[in-house]
Amino acid sequence: MANRRGFLKGAAALPLLSAPAMAAKSARDYSKRDYFAELGVRPFINAAGTFTTMTASLMPPEVMAAMEAASRKYVPLMDVQKAVGAKIAQMLGSESAMVTSGAAAAICVATAGCITGTSNPAAVRQLPDTTGLKHDIIVQKKHRNGYDHACRTAGGKFVEIETAKEFEAAVSDKTAMAFFANFLEPDGQIKAEEFVALGKKMKVPTFNDCSADVPPLSGLTNRIKLGFDLVTVSGGKGIRGPQSAGILA
Repeated sequence: MANRRGFLKGAAALPLLSAPAMAAKSARDYSKRDYFAELGVRPFINAAGTFTTMTASLMPPEVMAAMEAASRKYVPLMDVQKAVGAKIAQMLGSESAMVTSGAAAAICVATAGCITGTSNPAAVRQLPDTTGLKHDIIVQKKHRNGYDHACRTAGGKFVEIETAKEFEAAVSDKTAMAFFANFLEPDGQIKAEEFVALGKKMKVPTFNDCSADVPPLSGLTNRIKLGFDLVTVSGGKGIRGPQSAGILA
């Protein structure tokens, strides 16, 4: 019976699977293909903005060049994640940072971190089961939106409030985080600065979803300077990186 090692050894000798030949073919042929036409998908002129469902933004040549260069080397992925996070944190003036698979993933990771803390590996493995863990997320009623799912995926349970007094009354030993949707700030009674102050007063980590508020860069850095403990921005919108990228700072 043929085994995997034998198959791979034989396959490697086939001219068709020669790496240089395939690389040459990719560069020569695939760059000319119209994949959307092949799929029957019609492109459009985007006059609306960087909406995720409309492909957000288009990546500039330098981004594509960086991705292509990175694709040609094997590296320890965790080392890259740590190094890139440290570099981004330095650029933003934040305590730390990490790249996530989109801003929604950053919301999920931030929620999970607030639920488990920094020194409980067993709790990390337990999620999304939050039995015995704090799991409440304080949020203004007007700040509920479709990305709530990212918090609930990690096991978070929302506690809705409307006023500063209700915020303070909602805090308990089950409170893990307070969530603020930056794009909905005009709709809520508690504005960003007061929200941060309440979080610090009640010793509750505050999270700001400002995923679509860059550029300008100050749309992100101002929220960090304001004192939010956790801030996210989409990598596929104004930053013009891959759709599946985000930053949690």
